[in-house]
Amino acid sequence: MRRRFGNERGFTLIETLAAITVFSIMVLGIAPLLASSLKGAALSRSYARGKDIGQGAMERVRGLPYFDAAAKRDVIDLYFPDLVVGTGGSGYSTTTKTFTTICTSTSQLPAVSGALACPPKRPDGTSSIPSTYTVTFTAQFVAPVANSNPETYNVITPPAGFTSASSAPPAQLLRFTVKVSWQQGAKAAQFSLLSLLGDRKLSPDKVRASSNLDFLAQTLTSYRVPDGQPNAGRLSTFRAFSGRLQSVVGLKNFASADQSSRAAQMTLNQQEFAGAAGFVVTDAAGAQSVLNAPPSTSPAPVITSSAGTTVSAPPGITIAGGIGGMSQTRVNEALSPNPAAVVTNELPRAAGNFGFVPGSNGAGGEEFWVTNQADTSNQALLGLVPGAHVFSVQQPANGNQAKRIFGSSYAETFPVSPTALRVRATTKAQAQTINLLPTTYNSSKPLITFDGFTATTDCQVSGTAATATGSWTVNMTIKTAAGNINRTLSGSTTAGQATDTLSLIRTSNPLVGGVAGTGSAVYLFDETGKPGFLDSWSYTPLMTASTPDTKTAKVSMPYAFTITTAKTDPSNPESKLTISVGGMSCEASDVRS
Repeated sequence: MRRRFGNERGFTLIETLAAITVFSIMVLGIAPLLASSLKGAALSRSYARGKDIGQGAMERVRGLPYFDAAAKRDVIDLYFPDLVVGTGGSGYSTTTKTFTTICTSTSQLPAVSGALACPPKRPDGTSSIPSTYTVTFTAQFVAPVANSNPETYNVITPPAGFTSASSAPPAQLLRFTVKVSWQQGAKAAQFSLLSLLGDRKLSPDKVRASSNLDFLAQTLTSYRVPDGQPNAGRLSTFRAFSGRLQSVVGLKNFASADQSSRAAQMTLNQQEFAGAAGFVVTDAAGAQSVLNAPPSTSPAPVITSSAGTTVSAPPGITIAGGIGGMSQTRVNEALSPNPAAVVTNELPRAAGNFGFVPGSNGAGGEEFWVTNQADTSNQALLGLVPGAHVFSVQQPANGNQAKRIFGSSYAETFPVSPTALRVRATTKAQAQTINLLPTTYNSSKPLITFDGFTATTDCQVSGTAATATGSWTVNMTIKTAAGNINRTLSGSTTAGQATDTLSLIRTSNPLVGGVAGTGSAVYLFDETGKPGFLDSWSYTPLMTASTPDTKTAKVSMPYAFTITTAKTDPSNPESKLTISVGGMSCEASDVRS
């Protein structure tokens, strides 16, 4: 006989089923979360692995020299070896100008170069690339576009027959991409890195030569919207230059030559004001060119031309005929030295030029001009000619090549010699006529004229000595009430003018127009109680030259002369016009044994 104690009894069938149901609901709710978590963890691990593979591959490439003619194991040899068009998406593409290397755990394309370019195997002989991953390298030669902001790049096409085994690279930069792709379940994933690769200056320069023409003429002025006009007080800045050239050659692990040529440019920046949405920019460019050295003889120069252009006045400002303009310009004319960027037998040469095309029928005339802001009352006081260009550079009549607006830069390396020339860089600039401030006091002719401006710099290194020379000269004429003042301004690297001609003229401050002692008197310089045309001027009588040893030569000149006009609108301090002429430099060094 069994006794029952208290409330002892088992679970009923219904209770058990209810418990199982509750448990099942809980498990079914959590299971998808667990599955999703596991899937996310797997995807995260795959991305981490892909990122590690990509970063490791890029670091390996960055650790290689860009180009080393002796080692034959560098970035170019491995990732842009030749112009062979491969299969399977690998090798050189004639369309995109890129070389592609594709690597998996079992294959390397192209087979020859890919065997070295793909990530190396582990010490045990197994692949460092997981079986489901693919690593793709793409390389493309590029060169920066001069004066671009933000910086942009032009694709450089390798010359026919290019091979890293026998040719130097056609550019100093590679646009390089590493892309890792894989399949994670049904999802395709990838990770990529983009970089610019170039010579990291791990070895010293053996040869360096550069010649720079910063400007033949450069101007700066501003314009202010008059009171009473919409957006009154809004300021616009105008910059313009004619002639900018740079020739650079170098020799380290490999030789390089680069040439940048720009005939003229005018840029108008309309500044922000309350309620405005940023800057409005007008940019007018003359002919321009960027050349980079192919590893072979340079082709014949191609003349690049641009049509003439005029820059209109900014909104709210009325200046008849615009605020600046230029006629047709050219770069890379077939003149000596022949324009090029070329490396032949590891000896680089770069040369270029700019010029203005003479007017129709050889009539000459204004080819580059800028005018600043003037109000009506001050224009009458100063005798400024309405509609006339305040500053201009003129082309001579009859297309006289010897006197036209022109500039050139040149740099070249020669074979090693115990005594002969080994490296040279030169810069030249010229302009026949530069006019400033046309006035009614001189029958609408310019108040100041500069004739026959020429300037040169020359840096040379031979086997025994370095020389740095430079010179410039111009004839200046000032039309005053008492007659013309004629002076020759000049400078050089050897000796400056003993007397500061411009300082003496400023001290005397000659009367230009009107009657002395009356309200109609106008002087050359604007001083207290004496309204005038100019605020300041200066010139460079002694150009900076340096030859610290027999292997280095440098010359520099920030400007030959510079002039700042007085305010042509008394209520606008920004209506001054600053003109600089003849900024240039050169440098040459050679430490080859």
